[in-house]
Amino acid sequence: FSALVFYFLQNYLERKTFKSALLLGVFAGLLALCKVNYFIWLATALLIALVAIYKNHHGRERLYSVLALLLPIIIINAYWWLRNYQLYGDPLIVNYISNQIKINAPDWFAPPAVRGYNIFSILFEANFIKFTYLGFFASLGGAIIFLPIIVYYIFYLLLFSPVVLALYNSFQLRSNRLQVAFLFLLIWLSLLYFANKNLTDFSPQGRHLFPLLFVFAWLMYLGLCRLKNRFLISIFPLFSLAAAIYSLWFMVDRFYVKGSGYVSSSNFGNYLGDFSWRNLSL
Repeated sequence: FSALVFYFLQNYLERKTFKSALLLGVFAGLLALCKVNYFIWLATALLIALVAIYKNHHGRERLYSVLALLLPIIIINAYWWLRNYQLYGDPLIVNYISNQIKINAPDWFAPPAVRGYNIFSILFEANFIKFTYLGFFASLGGAIIFLPIIVYYIFYLLLFSPVVLALYNSFQLRSNRLQVAFLFLLIWLSLLYFANKNLTDFSPQGRHLFPLLFVFAWLMYLGLCRLKNRFLISIFPLFSLAAAIYSLWFMVDRFYVKGSGYVSSSNFGNYLGDFSWRNLSL
């Protein structure tokens, strides 16, 4: 749903049609049903779309476009927000869950806020670093299975080269300065929001930062948009496809076949001693 919101946001910015706004609203509404941390990306996409509607439409056309964008979100989510409010006094249940964690936390558990961490220092706490950052870019699931190091070298090269190019273009060529600054602000806001959550509810997980994938994709686009060499640009989707297929094979081979990635007792039963690639139905 995040990818579809990203796609139809771009589609609307290019075509500025009622249909594009409506489809963006539908998938934004479906995304709003998912994890609350995606509201950072959702709010960003809606803000950009609303600004575009205001600039490109007038009168009734502007009103219809706004309704096409916002009504699907309200229609898809209204029942759940109302039900959550009736049951928990909180439309998104975020504060309710946070309060339950505080009330039911065991005596031996001291939240990071009690141990003296603040919204900035927790970003460098050892377990926060391990489980958040590794979970975001490196380890495959709870099994903590790592790909060969060369994959990460290529990944970082392909990630940071366009981001550096985007920064260079914005400072030296005065291109897309506002967009680049806005995207880096989003990175910080996402990190600080997640850090603040972990001060009381300490559950660092890399997937909570997945909305930033679209921010990095956008930065990469701004870095690559001036390149004319099709071969260089084609490396990015080809590496992504190869890495996805290889990661899936590697995960199955290490986790199910060889059983070398277990880190908790709940995983032990997943080892398939009789597994072979010829007998894939196991």
